[in-house]
Amino acid sequence: MAAQFRQSAQQESSSSSSERQVSKPGEVPCDVCTGTKVKALKSCLVCLVSYCETHLETHQTVPRLQRHQLMDPVENLEDRICEKHDKLLELFCENDQRCVCMMCTYTDHKTHDVVPLREEYEGKKAELGKTEAEIQQMIQKRRVKIEELKHSVELSDENADREIAEGVGVFSALKESVERRQAELINSIKEKQRETEKQAEGFIRELEQEISELEKRRAEVEQLSHCEDHLQLLQNFTSLNAAPPTKDWTEVRVHPPSYEGTVVRAVKQLEETISEQMKKLFETKLKRVQQYEVDVTLDPDTAHPNLILSDDGKEVKLVTPLPPAGLN
Repeated sequence: MAAQFRQSAQQESSSSSSERQVSKPGEVPCDVCTGTKVKALKSCLVCLVSYCETHLETHQTVPRLQRHQLMDPVENLEDRICEKHDKLLELFCENDQRCVCMMCTYTDHKTHDVVPLREEYEGKKAELGKTEAEIQQMIQKRRVKIEELKHSVELSDENADREIAEGVGVFSALKESVERRQAELINSIKEKQRETEKQAEGFIRELEQEISELEKRRAEVEQLSHCEDHLQLLQNFTSLNAAPPTKDWTEVRVHPPSYEGTVVRAVKQLEETISEQMKKLFETKLKRVQQYEVDVTLDPDTAHPNLILSDDGKEVKLVTPLPPAGLN
């Protein structure tokens, strides 16, 4: 019947096609128009034909055709027909997650849970809306995390600059040994800072990669969620790419390295170095003195009787004698 109707409709005059809107690339053309194709106004799910305004007139005036189900124009109407039963796909099987026709419910899907396309369409569309909102929330969290990481790096920079300034202030008055310690202090702080920045940059790269993948996912979900075609949405829903793997960033932090006590430890090391150098200097001086020391001997004939020699023979002390008893 659909073929006969299409043939009869094509025999109508198309002289007025120039006065109607010609279909553009991406628009569904009228299947009945010959020559210049006019933009289709509706598609008939019974005839499986798309009609322009002129050729749609019979569906609006003929009682038998008025009962046909019309919808916004779509391409590939044949995809809406069950390949097995040649009937309109108007139901959805929850068990097999596929669109079926009425005859399918009496055969392969007899015991399955089957619902109308619109009911499943509304459910899937709501699910897409929820998924899109969740993805948007994940993106927002990652953007906040990026700002948090950047702020942590800024604080770390400030701490590093403050510690470096303090270290320079402490060591600026010292000479060669102090300058060496100052350079070691700066290098140590900068190395910690570089490690912090490297860690933060690694997290940021991961977050930006996840955002990129999530943006692609959101675009796919958004595009499908705007689809008004029940069948197309349901058919494409199951083939929608799975959500990209993401990391739970809730507990991820960049902790600025602690510089507490860095300067104090450096000064203490400097004190130890100075103390060690002083000790070496003292030992050197002591050895130099020891080169000239000799054993002391007292001549009993010439030495003063109040001079006392130490046991090791190195020192001589003068002892004042006590006055004799009975003398004032």
